[in-house]
Amino acid sequence: MEPSSNAHRTDQVPLPSAGLGDGETAAAPSGSGRRTFVLLMLTILVAALGAFGYVQSRNGQLAAREAEAKAELQKLGVFLTSSGSGEHVGNANLSLVRTPENFERAMELLADLPWLEVVALSGQQVNEEQLASLASLTKLDSLQVSNTGIGDSALAVLARFPALGSLHVNGNALTNACLDDLGSLTSLEVLDLSETDLSGDLAPLAGLTELNWLVLRGVPLDDAALATLAGLPKLKRLTLEEGQITREQYAKLQQGSGLQVDGMGEPAARDQ
Repeated sequence: MEPSSNAHRTDQVPLPSAGLGDGETAAAPSGSGRRTFVLLMLTILVAALGAFGYVQSRNGQLAAREAEAKAELQKLGVFLTSSGSGEHVGNANLSLVRTPENFERAMELLADLPWLEVVALSGQQVNEEQLASLASLTKLDSLQVSNTGIGDSALAVLARFPALGSLHVNGNALTNACLDDLGSLTSLEVLDLSETDLSGDLAPLAGLTELNWLVLRGVPLDDAALATLAGLPKLKRLTLEEGQITREQYAKLQQGSGLQVDGMGEPAARDQ
């Protein structure tokens, strides 16, 4: 017997798509996703333009402040020179400023010269607060504070300048108590400690692995100190006074190191 034409046959019944009615097909994605993406890109663009505008405005403000500070510093007797690029003030020499009032004002104005690389204060009376104010000069590479009346505690302030490449503190009442702070300035390539009250062992300076030139005129040096100096891996030049070390000590320094020891005489050594 033939089956009825309307008999239930599951193999002939199409399965409905989930969530769709009969005869419906899956709809293509709407434009809302594209609109969200465009809005996101526009938001990012606006933020970027705002940041660029802020940077430009900030740079303009810094340039204006630098120009004003430069003009006033020159009136105070500060000698200024440009950086290598010629765009900014890179060198400030305050050594010839004549009055304490002018010097104090000049120190305040240095904060408006953020591209300074070299600062010379030699011969002025400098306090620790003034030294600390230089910490804002993030590009500072060379500092000259010779004969400024600073003591050991000032070296703790200078320890905040780990990027210094050159430091002149000669002519100050510095003792071995400051050596640990000096030894923390591991980027130093040039160091002048002449005419200070240092003596004996200089072991804390062993950490100055980048030091290329060391000036120690007038500093008593024993064998332990010379051994420390001989162990500095990049030391190429040691400046002393004539007769400051013996010829035997001089010979030991020269052994296999290629170290140039100079001073008032050649060599800077005395007989036993």
